[in-house]
Amino acid sequence: MIGSILIGCLAAFVVFLPQYLRWKFPYLGGGVFFFVLGAVAILLSMNRFLLDLRSSRGYNGFAQLFASIYSSLELDSSLYWAFWGAISFLLTLLGGFVGPEGAAIEWAQALQLRNRIQISQWFEQRRRTDIGTGLAAGISAAFCAPFAGVLVPIELGIGGRSLFSVVSSISAFLCFHFLMSQFSFELFDVRGVLSGLSLSSWQQWLGVMLLGVGSGLIAAGLIFIVHLAYVYFRSLFPNIKVRLIVVVILLVPLFWMHKSSSIPFSILFEQVLWGKYSIHQVGFFLLTQMITLILVFSGIGSMGLFWPLFSVGGLLGYSFHHFFFGLTDVPVAAGLIGAASFLGAVLEIPITSAVLVWEMTQSIEIFFPCLFAALIARFCRQILGSKALIRKILEAQGLCLLSGRSVSLLDQLTVRETMCTNYTVIHEHDLVSELSAKLKESSYPFLPVVNAQGKYVGLLTPDLSQTAFHEQSASALSDFLEVKDLLYRSGLKIPVAKINDRLSSVIEFFEEIPCIPVVNERSEVLGLLFIYNIRLAYDREMAFQPYVFGLKDASRHAK
Repeated sequence: MIGSILIGCLAAFVVFLPQYLRWKFPYLGGGVFFFVLGAVAILLSMNRFLLDLRSSRGYNGFAQLFASIYSSLELDSSLYWAFWGAISFLLTLLGGFVGPEGAAIEWAQALQLRNRIQISQWFEQRRRTDIGTGLAAGISAAFCAPFAGVLVPIELGIGGRSLFSVVSSISAFLCFHFLMSQFSFELFDVRGVLSGLSLSSWQQWLGVMLLGVGSGLIAAGLIFIVHLAYVYFRSLFPNIKVRLIVVVILLVPLFWMHKSSSIPFSILFEQVLWGKYSIHQVGFFLLTQMITLILVFSGIGSMGLFWPLFSVGGLLGYSFHHFFFGLTDVPVAAGLIGAASFLGAVLEIPITSAVLVWEMTQSIEIFFPCLFAALIARFCRQILGSKALIRKILEAQGLCLLSGRSVSLLDQLTVRETMCTNYTVIHEHDLVSELSAKLKESSYPFLPVVNAQGKYVGLLTPDLSQTAFHEQSASALSDFLEVKDLLYRSGLKIPVAKINDRLSSVIEFFEEIPCIPVVNERSEVLGLLFIYNIRLAYDREMAFQPYVFGLKDASRHAK
């Protein structure tokens, strides 16, 4: 618990430090642009001496968190994450490249790996908890949104122990507020413009829906371009240092074309919502931020993509209001709705995005339009067949997920080596009155039902057994009721697994059913498969994978 508090305080300090440095040294930017990028290049050059990073290992930004859960643990070292956290921090000083949450999340991960005992990193639940804790702290500090910080790891499917995420998120929020108050820094504030907001007409809600549709379409296009650029950069420039040089060369013209576009996302977005820029300037900011986002996150990678996506979506919504009048009476509302819908569609976190806007504005009136638009945007993106950005990047590096688990690991496990064999079979002509004795003999409350030829005909579930007991006590006719009558009346069709099926082909059956029978080619029952069997087998394989990879690496080096 103390560790979660420290993670929250670290995230708050990392998010606050760039603002303090900009206030202390107003000349940051301009010529410092090249100084900071030079420092980044020096850090990357030092990886040969500090980390010995091979070109094939590289870094994939936010997707690396998921890779550290599901793949080999050879990249999980505190120095590795601290190294990339330093790069994200330097890029944050420039304002227009990554969000401040990037360095906060990466350094939080480094601190947790440093304090973790060595054996604990072999357990997936601990890795999920650490990642969720750091992610919650970074989002809470960067957006001053503790509830959204707690929701992010849940909605992304990271999981882990939520209590640690709650503690780190609240700690980050309180610590950041304390630091800002000590120096009288102002937080993101558009509440004055939102006063009196009311979406009462159907035309306005139609406009919200159209904004959600537009955000979903643009989100799908952005994901496609980022994925394409990601594959292109890594195939053409496999060395990370070469990629950095190329990205810097491409970013320099953008920086000098309009230096205002390089100020922090929160400041620029707030100024746009207060109407300090013309619609033409907003359009230019939107173009430069889109290009910057594509270059940085496909060429280099960073955890700080929440603020860039939020800002891009906000500029889209603000521009949408000027071209489609009648969306709302307040352009700020359109900007915030666009920010929530775009962020929710790209990362597939619609609820978190809506809560984020609500916490930043303290306006409950804006919450429901944001949630509605975010759900519409995600739906439109899915209709186009586009996957969330993180999943797209993971698939590009060969890591596909299914129900929150690695498909490659599930493909290595079969039903034969996972199922339970100590099951009890009942016949379809057995009387219901005999069920009580059968259940006492059985190790599980699920009983496969077979016919006279021994072929599977159904599965007697606990709810059917309970119904049978009630009927037995209520009616004397229950003495003549057979098991097949229960199955016929229920109409329940439970899927079956074949003995040689891979777990990747059956895991989707467990979304609503806790147990499925296992049969052979002749439909004879061979066992029962529970969801906890899959968890145990998967955790065992997950813990064994790093050892296997280590043996392969050792044999390769020996050769």
